[in-house]
Amino acid sequence: MSVLDTDLKPHRVPSGFKFFGIARGALAGEFNDDDGQVVARYRLGSEFELARTLSVCFSPAGRSLNCVEGAKPTYLTIGGLDAQYFDGHWAPGPGPGQQDTVMGPVHWDTTTQHSLQVFVPEVGTVAVRVSPAYAPSHDELGRIAASLPQFANWSGQA
Repeated sequence: MSVLDTDLKPHRVPSGFKFFGIARGALAGEFNDDDGQVVARYRLGSEFELARTLSVCFSPAGRSLNCVEGAKPTYLTIGGLDAQYFDGHWAPGPGPGQQDTVMGPVHWDTTTQHSLQVFVPEVGTVAVRVSPAYAPSHDELGRIAASLPQFANWSGQA
């Protein structure tokens, strides 16, 4: 099953966010080792910065998001589908939860983004990433994901 660009445009986005564009392939940068990934990006204002970006991501290979590797998720169910919520992401430099890697130290940053990934059988992984300043809870991330045009079909609730 393929996912169209329009399938990644949720009906619900945080106030002020406007569609910015679609990124495809490994350079989209949300899932490691997935050349088939597609990411719809929304931004707040005219600057493109991580803390003011909403990413709606799709991995047809069913991969997990990058920058959350080894972190402990909160397990949820969204529309009957298994999901994982991460309250932050690994960011470069020293800080809380610091780990040393071959690329240098990283720390667990809960200020610039959090994420929800939903595993859709026979489709792939759908994920939402945004700053907690604009969508402050995993419930809000779930509402964004559930507002995707195909979500009711994917969850069997159509």
